[in-house]
Amino acid sequence: MFSPKLKAEIAAKVQAILQETGHDELPEGEVEFLLHVDGAEDWSWANIRNSALRDVPAPSNLVRNMSASNKRVQPTCATCGDEGVLFEGSERQQACPDCKGASG
Repeated sequence: MFSPKLKAEIAAKVQAILQETGHDELPEGEVEFLLHVDGAEDWSWANIRNSALRDVPAPSNLVRNMSASNKRVQPTCATCGDEGVLFEGSERQQACPDCKGASG
C-alpha cells in the first residue's frame, strides 16, 4: 500500500513518538513495533515495522486486511431470504421471527 520510502518515513515518526513518551515500560533505544494499516479495499493493507525489524516477516494473521475479516456478515433467513433480519437469541436460528411465527 505504501512505498518502501514512505514506510520508512512513517516508521521513523512512530519511533520518535514512542520514544518521546518516556514510558518506563519501553526499552531504551529503538522500540520494536508493528503497525498494521488497513486500506479502503479488502486487498489493501500495509505492515510497518521499526527499522531493526524491517526484514523480519510479519505474523501470518497480519498479512491481510484485518478489517475485511472483522466485517459482520448479515444473517439471512433460510425461509424467506431476507438479509439483515434480527434473530431472537442466536443468529444461527434458521428462520426470522416473521417466518418462525408463520410456521408455528
